[in-house]
Amino acid sequence: MTETLVPTPSSTLSSEAVQALSRTRREPAWLLDLRLRAFEAYQRLPLPDQRTEGWRRTSLRGLNLDSLQPEPARQDFDVSAGAGASVLRDEDALRDPRVERYFGQLVAHNADKLVALHYAFFNHLTIIVIPRGVVVEEPIWLLYDAASPLLAHTLLIVEDEASVPAVVEDFRGGEAFVSNVVEQSIGANAHTRYVQLQRLGPEVWNFSTQRAQLAQDASLRTLNVACGGRTSRNTVQVILDGRGSQADLLGIVDIGNRQHVDFETLQEHSGDATRSDLVIHDALRDRASANFTGLIRINKSARQTESSQEQKNILLSDSAKADSDPKLEILNNDVIRCTHGAAVGPVDSEMVFYLQSRGLDHSTAEQLIVDGFFQSTLSKLQLPSIEERIWSTIRGDRS
Repeated sequence: MTETLVPTPSSTLSSEAVQALSRTRREPAWLLDLRLRAFEAYQRLPLPDQRTEGWRRTSLRGLNLDSLQPEPARQDFDVSAGAGASVLRDEDALRDPRVERYFGQLVAHNADKLVALHYAFFNHLTIIVIPRGVVVEEPIWLLYDAASPLLAHTLLIVEDEASVPAVVEDFRGGEAFVSNVVEQSIGANAHTRYVQLQRLGPEVWNFSTQRAQLAQDASLRTLNVACGGRTSRNTVQVILDGRGSQADLLGIVDIGNRQHVDFETLQEHSGDATRSDLVIHDALRDRASANFTGLIRINKSARQTESSQEQKNILLSDSAKADSDPKLEILNNDVIRCTHGAAVGPVDSEMVFYLQSRGLDHSTAEQLIVDGFFQSTLSKLQLPSIEERIWSTIRGDRS
């Protein structure tokens, strides 16, 4: 499906451009008001730099936000959804009363300058609703072709007792700037997975903010696969509010040249008997670099919790670089398990030697080890039906 927007006369970011975008999209007054408040925050807030908390190892040098066109001329967007799911976008989505109830409730419009820019100028809105008690049998697949600056906002609402195997957002192409915000509300005893495939062009600045809130006995697995882009910043947060809720945060990074990927994660436990586990595996080639900053917070109200972080990096050249900074904040002493660990190093030379002794050349042996490294993460998604498509993404960007 293709949407054509009429460009504004000015290429500058302004309140007039915000209003013109809102008029073009026939948006309600409450949404225009939120956009304008976000634009005020955008003007007021500083652009993060390497002195900003959480941004020490990610430089935004070279990012020129003033050059962005707030109304890109074209975006391609395709949806594949199974029976029982409601997937609405843009004007159709705005007619759904749940949008006003959920939009901007989990990710604040003034979280930082880049998020504020997103709220002021987002040009795609998708609401996915799995109604109460409905079991959707097939994954929902959303494909974005970022032919021009893309600011996509997704609301995922899985109501009580509902489930869907996975919601997959697949971002590809692009030449300049991509920003997406994903707000996920997972109801009581509801279950789903969220997968984001990032295979953007080599010059794209990419910023993703994902925040999920889980009710009692809900479960969520997320997988972020990062292969493309010039610089990618991924903020992934899960709030375990309901007793017995569970979350798994998974990540695969496969980059080269001078690409940079930064993950900032939060596992926040508020309910009793909650569990969250994080596993992110990176393979870095050439002069690529990666950063991980992860926080597990166990609040006073969260008793009998379990949580862990595992972040590992394979350096496939002497010039690649990775940094990891896992953190724990434990505010009560009734905890079953809370651990973290990080590792950085080259491919195991003994494993390479063994595979070479079996007839493989060095590069093939090395790649086989990397594939096994990724498979150990991917298998935790527990969704074989889409694994091959994920592998196609990884291998396609590697070739």
